[in-house]
Amino acid sequence: MPAPIPEVNVEENMLNKKAAETNVAFITIGRNAGEFQDRKIINDYYLSDAEKQLIKNI
Repeated sequence: MPAPIPEVNVEENMLNKKAAETNVAFITIGRNAGEFQDRKIINDYYLSDAEKQLIKNI
């Protein structure tokens, strides 16, 4: 199974610019598909620290 693609680092000035232009934000988080035996809890089932930070920033 391929490794997950790293989260894009969204800069604060871009977030501020987009926040001034709209009232709505959509965040999509994807996972690699797999059977239960190759799943792990941290950064797979639960949100990763990067995902949590992205949601917080948005």
